[in-house]
Amino acid sequence: MGFRHLFGTRVALRLDETAQVDMVLGDGARARGAAAHEISEQTSGVAWVKDDGRGQSEQVRAFHVTDADLVELGAFLAAGDATVHTFPHRPDDTAGGAAA
Repeated sequence: MGFRHLFGTRVALRLDETAQVDMVLGDGARARGAAAHEISEQTSGVAWVKDDGRGQSEQVRAFHVTDADLVELGAFLAAGDATVHTFPHRPDDTAGGAAA
């Protein structure tokens, strides 16, 4: 894959072979601890991520929000039982208080 270096962020979900870890995350990633080939089938959403300019890969986990979860959240908020807080403004904030 001669164009692999063009991707600034690389994500390795569960992989089948040890060699695939270095193919996805870069040479030596597995030796430095990125064990994407050991991710269990029982841990959906777990991955290893490598950003350009960072020497170390990080293990991450994504979450899945279903339609039923959103309906339940909407009902909770509509019932008035929740307190909604705004993000405080930061001096370097150009997005109007959005979380970074």
